[in-house]
Amino acid sequence: MLAICAYGFYGLLAAAAVIDARERRLPHGLALALVALGAACALAEGGAGTLLPRAASACAVCGALVAFEISWRRGKGAPGQGMGDIRALFALMLVYPEAALAAYALALITLALSCAAVRSRSLPLIPFLVPFFILFTGLLSGA
Repeated sequence: MLAICAYGFYGLLAAAAVIDARERRLPHGLALALVALGAACALAEGGAGTLLPRAASACAVCGALVAFEISWRRGKGAPGQGMGDIRALFALMLVYPEAALAAYALALITLALSCAAVRSRSLPLIPFLVPFFILFTGLLSGA
């Protein structure tokens, strides 16, 4: 069951990366599907004892990011990070929190360097986030 959840989750992540690269958004339905499948993966891995702490940490981290983004938008008058990126991070944290946070940090650094290299004010984050998450899940799980 866990393998089916994981492959389905990775498939949805690939779709999210393609859509974000093309349209610069994460559709609500896809975000909801990612969260639902991420929760199913956590349940399949260790039941409620695994899902609940992961959901709590995802709520704390993503809640802090939303608060920061709201204050950023009020202070700067322009958006910083997309809310779809935060929703994607929430789903990733349900599956593998350590890999999600490491991938998120490295994706932000790579995004900043890429923006500087191509002289762009912004680029979509999810296409950077997904490959790093897959890489870190493999490294941290010992695969």
